[in-house]
Amino acid sequence: MCISRLSWDFSVLGMLGSFSRGKTLCLIPPKQAENLPHHLNSLCESMKVELLMGPPSMLAFLDSSSAGVFLREIIVGGDVLMPEMTRPWVSAGVSICNIWGPTEATVLLTACTIT
Repeated sequence: MCISRLSWDFSVLGMLGSFSRGKTLCLIPPKQAENLPHHLNSLCESMKVELLMGPPSMLAFLDSSSAGVFLREIIVGGDVLMPEMTRPWVSAGVSICNIWGPTEATVLLTACTIT
């Protein structure tokens, strides 16, 4: 599931990343997208999301106690990723990858898996 708008370059990575892995791309229903922070956990559970992509701030809205049930990997980018945001996820065995790239030239240039 990629929670970025289609106008953000991150959405390209979400779409191509899902399709290249043979996965299904989860689209968020419009009514739930309007207030995504309150629906993110239930959407991830109901859609059995394995890979979640978005800005680091989305981690504050996710319940890490359900980590590893379906969610296996989180890819974040577009903002600063603070170490304390990753600890509950890494300790639960979820892989977190922090990516960066200049929007004007590419979707991503560097990627670092957090351990």
